[in-house]
Amino acid sequence: MEKYEVIGIETVDYVSQKTQRNVKGRRLHLVYDFPERKVNAEGNGVEQIFTNCENAYVVKLGDIVELSYNKWGNVSDIIILDK
Repeated sequence: MEKYEVIGIETVDYVSQKTQRNVKGRRLHLVYDFPERKVNAEGNGVEQIFTNCENAYVVKLGDIVELSYNKWGNVSDIIILDK
C-alpha cells in the first residue's frame, strides 16, 4: 500500500444541490513519494481525497496514513501508521 503524509484537512458539511442530501466528511490533502518505478517523475506527488469514514476525524496534520478503498473506489478506511 502507498503511504501518504497528511498536509491539510478540511471539514466538509453542506447540502448537495443535486441530491438535496446533507454531505459530511473530511477532505484530506496528502503528499507521497513518487515510486522509483515511475521513470518520468521525481520528487513528490499530491492527492486530495474525500471520505466520511470514522478514522477521518482522528487524523491529524503530519500523520502518515494508508488508505483502503471499497469496491466502488471510495476511501473506506484510513490506517494511521507510526511515524
